[in-house]
Amino acid sequence: MSSGPFLLMLDILVACRTVFTYVVVLTFIAVVGPIGLAIVLLFRWSRGLYALGHGGVWLALTLAGIRYRVAGLEHVPKTAVVFCSNHESNVDPPVLFEALHPRLHVLYKAELHRFPIMGKVFDFGGFVPVDRGDRDKSMASLARGAQSLRAGNSFLIFPEGTRSRTGHLLRFKKGGFIMAIQAQVPIVPVAVQGGR
Repeated sequence: MSSGPFLLMLDILVACRTVFTYVVVLTFIAVVGPIGLAIVLLFRWSRGLYALGHGGVWLALTLAGIRYRVAGLEHVPKTAVVFCSNHESNVDPPVLFEALHPRLHVLYKAELHRFPIMGKVFDFGGFVPVDRGDRDKSMASLARGAQSLRAGNSFLIFPEGTRSRTGHLLRFKKGGFIMAIQAQVPIVPVAVQGGR
């Protein structure tokens, strides 16, 4: 038997699994997102929002068949830190959110606010959007992030600013590093391998 039809069938199955995962995750966000927002607004219980977020990430990774292994967490200080990671794919943020810290905050691109429920959930979760096209707004965001770091919240940044299409590191943006310097917290380098 030729491997051509088998590989084609495998590609179709993978594509179907991916579409199914996206549909389930978007449905989860549409249904559970407003519930999480209501919990935060009514009870000021952001921990519940994080529990729902981790549940959604676990669901997405499980449905997509994504497995990961973490090494080196024992070297991370027990204080607030800025996790600084390479960025190869859309898989990186959810895996790192799940793997690095139970209440991880994220410095993220403001364009994600186009997804209304997700943007609000990010805001209530203490994530900080960065408007990459407006220096003044970016600096105000970094100041908010530094204030959150000083309050004890760890952050994830992707200093490349976007995904690398080649697997090679892109030139680093300095915003996340400025935030860490302002808050006087350590930077913990993170390397994602195999995300592409």
